[in-house]
Amino acid sequence: MDFAKLKKYYMDNRLIFNCGLLAILFFINCFVADFSYLVFFVLMIGVLFENKQNSFSMLVFSVPFCGIDEYLGVYLLFACVAIFIIKNHIIMRFFDKLKVNWFVVCSIFMFLIYALLPIGEYSQGLFVKLIIILSIVLLVNLFINYKGLLNLKFNLNVMAIGLIISAAFYLTYFVSPHMHDKPISVTEDFIRFAALLMNPNALAMICEICLSLLTIYLIQDKFEWNDIIAYIIFAVLGLSTFSKTFLILFGILGIILFVYLIRKFKWKIAWLVCVICGLIMFAVIFKGDFLFAYLRRFVNINLNDNYDTTFEKFLNVLTTGRYKLWSAVLSYMFMNPIVIFFGRGLGAPLVASLSAHNFYITMIFELGIVGSILFVLMFVALILDYKKRNPDYKFQKAYLIPIIIIGLLMMVEDLFLYIY
Repeated sequence: MDFAKLKKYYMDNRLIFNCGLLAILFFINCFVADFSYLVFFVLMIGVLFENKQNSFSMLVFSVPFCGIDEYLGVYLLFACVAIFIIKNHIIMRFFDKLKVNWFVVCSIFMFLIYALLPIGEYSQGLFVKLIIILSIVLLVNLFINYKGLLNLKFNLNVMAIGLIISAAFYLTYFVSPHMHDKPISVTEDFIRFAALLMNPNALAMICEICLSLLTIYLIQDKFEWNDIIAYIIFAVLGLSTFSKTFLILFGILGIILFVYLIRKFKWKIAWLVCVICGLIMFAVIFKGDFLFAYLRRFVNINLNDNYDTTFEKFLNVLTTGRYKLWSAVLSYMFMNPIVIFFGRGLGAPLVASLSAHNFYITMIFELGIVGSILFVLMFVALILDYKKRNPDYKFQKAYLIPIIIIGLLMMVEDLFLYIY
């Protein structure tokens, strides 16, 4: 056996081998409780010793498995992400000697000081959320300083592969005592699919964001067959979550794509319209019960609740049941105007029985207008830093699609601010 050729083959394809090893270990974890310690230790070793691009792709591949041991897996994955950030910032400053943007540093420092002011209680949630926010900012800073690190199109396909493997491993639920102890989400007699993530909403959010990012390449005519397969994976898994938010945003993306295809191909796209109409008719005739149950999942809000007006019922349906939560938090803030300006503190306790399910409302509630401005300032500083490093960069209209989709998603989800 020629070990030199074998070594070269491994080095040329080590990302595939490393992700394959992780997949095997995640599969074992489906049957062995707390095996995540070993899996994420292997991931940590890969993050430490692989190059920036491969280690980031390994992190992306592992995201769909982070709920395999519930919160344990999430914490271990976040520890690996933190190691990745620390390692590459050390390389960036002391080895590659890239210049520091002091505007970015000052914006981070000001937000950090404000978040630690004694506005609210010094709870565990405060420090967890603060670490997550700083990690996101520092990760974006790495993408700005190393152009090839994000490698968006490639890593979207890596995420799709990770998701489909995670979805397949979820089937061990029926044969594994360890997996069978985990709760599943059921609605309208249908199982809300979650793969090996924490819950169906997490899977839906990942699929929504990935679909919006893949749409960039379609609009720019940079779509390949593997991207189409990835798009189908995200769409099918997203629909399987029975998420009302996903259905709305997926519908918006569908309209955007349809308008684009009409403008590009004109009457030639008529056959696609016929196929879609035919599939809908087929679904209604042969699976009408399932289709109507899915639609009931979308519009079936509890209308027996006490509302002042029919308009409020409509708002609750339109916002997929979140109107009451928004009203509760907003009412509290208007009764306490100081909260609007300075917030109740990062990690403040909930007002309603659930979170506000609105990133903007939650941010104002916890940070106030002052803290929210400082939060946004960090990302403004990063954008200005990117433009300074890339003076020839021109903003593409296609980037508006994920911006709009993520902006709408933030209207109905707290994202990383929901940590309790």
